[in-house]
Amino acid sequence: MNKYKFIWILFCFSLLIPSYRVEQIRLSLGLEDFLVLIALLFISKHILENKTIKITPIYRWEIVLFILIILKGVVVGVYSGAVYLDRLTLPTEMWQLVKRLVYFILPIYLIVKNKVTIIYAIKALVISLFTALLIGVLQLPVLPTSDFLAVLYESTEGQSREIVNRTFLNARIYSVAGFSTAWGLFSAWCFTFFISFSFYELKQNNRIFTYRFIIYSGLLLSLFNIIKSGARSSQVALLAILFAIILIAVFDIIVNFKLYKKNFNILLCVCVGAISIVYIAIIYFGDLLQLIFIRWYALEHAFETGGNRFDQIRIVYDIYFEPLDIYAFIFGIGYPALRELYISHGIEVEYFHILANYGVLGFALRYLLLFLIFKNSWNLFQHGQTRSENFRPLGLAGMLGVISYLAGSVGYFFFQAYQVGVTPWLLFGIIYAANYKISNRKYIKTIKQII
Repeated sequence: MNKYKFIWILFCFSLLIPSYRVEQIRLSLGLEDFLVLIALLFISKHILENKTIKITPIYRWEIVLFILIILKGVVVGVYSGAVYLDRLTLPTEMWQLVKRLVYFILPIYLIVKNKVTIIYAIKALVISLFTALLIGVLQLPVLPTSDFLAVLYESTEGQSREIVNRTFLNARIYSVAGFSTAWGLFSAWCFTFFISFSFYELKQNNRIFTYRFIIYSGLLLSLFNIIKSGARSSQVALLAILFAIILIAVFDIIVNFKLYKKNFNILLCVCVGAISIVYIAIIYFGDLLQLIFIRWYALEHAFETGGNRFDQIRIVYDIYFEPLDIYAFIFGIGYPALRELYISHGIEVEYFHILANYGVLGFALRYLLLFLIFKNSWNLFQHGQTRSENFRPLGLAGMLGVISYLAGSVGYFFFQAYQVGVTPWLLFGIIYAANYKISNRKYIKTIKQII
């Protein structure tokens, strides 16, 4: 194994290493933080030695947007602290965006420079995600591993009691995320990843990587973790994913009708299999469905009483219009001011969280970035197949991943999530690298399509 493959494995599996919460700076530090620090040191050393850094045009605007978001967050965070709190404050949450930037750039560099292949990158990511999902299952209170894993990954002291002191029905697992809502949304993203590859097999030098068992198992584990996290936002994301799959499939069937006509029997078997799985879930896993109903009933009660996220959304109106604050409307009041003046843990509907902290400008920059990622994923899905390669499943995974987080953001954070928040950016980086390879027609490895 060369050093570049080892670096890639470290970044992929940093997801599984528990982080440590430092309350003084309100940050959770883990392996990913140290890896990013080391990467930034190497980037700085390269710039100092070469006086320049080359950015591939295919992701130039994404880098510009990332830098603008981070710089704006730092400047506005410091200034807003002086205006609203009368003291100097540091917007430490910007570190999460710095990590996402590095995780996005790394696979582009490694693949474009031919340090690792896309095949290898996907293998490592598949195994790391499968392991994380398996840890979620092993946290169930009916298993002997529950106590150890619940305590190992808890984000706050005593949080493990949500698992170990509850029954199988009431326990809400959080796996490596340390928080059940974040884990549910991440499990929904894992579902998009595995379902995109469920009809494809990886092939390299005529040798097939026998990972299909992991792919199909990962798909089922993703669904199980979504349900057992008890996170309503992940269930909303799952519905959005399934709806998006239908729309994309209809469009793809129209465009590639001959391909699907040849494989009609396979498609029919897939539909019958999906209906069978739903039927078995209803008959034999009634307790899991009951947990879903309990969680949505709690939301209905919150709506009637005006609690939780509904009260949080009203905060944005107070910030903008009570009294009218043009500066806050454009730039936001910054996360430190939001925590101290309004709500300590932030607004859990991310759209309003961004509007409150970073204003309309910050909102536009962030979702323009996601739009460009979706656009590049769509391009790969449409044009990612040649005689020697097929990167369409990567493009599909990118599109569904963005959709899952856009839908799931009604209940939790995508841009700010700790621990599990950076891993999707590895996939986004792979997608951009695959686009580069397709555009230059230099890549000779193959992901063979079996449908």
